[in-house]
Amino acid sequence: MFMTKEKYWEVVMDTWAGIVTLNDEELYEQSLKSFTNMCTCYSTFREYVYYTWLMPYKERFLQTWPD
Repeated sequence: MFMTKEKYWEVVMDTWAGIVTLNDEELYEQSLKSFTNMCTCYSTFREYVYYTWLMPYKERFLQTWPD
């Protein structure tokens, strides 16, 4: 299936929005894998988001972090 660049970035941003509103660690890890795989062609963006936001702040993103 062909996806325009605009649609691709819409899907990437929707995936990002989904990750930061999850309330389950397992779903977070699954979504994180999908996100990083989705951004393979944009490694600079992927690395920035992963190392600057997703890993250092994942406890803050998860709505209800398990005790």
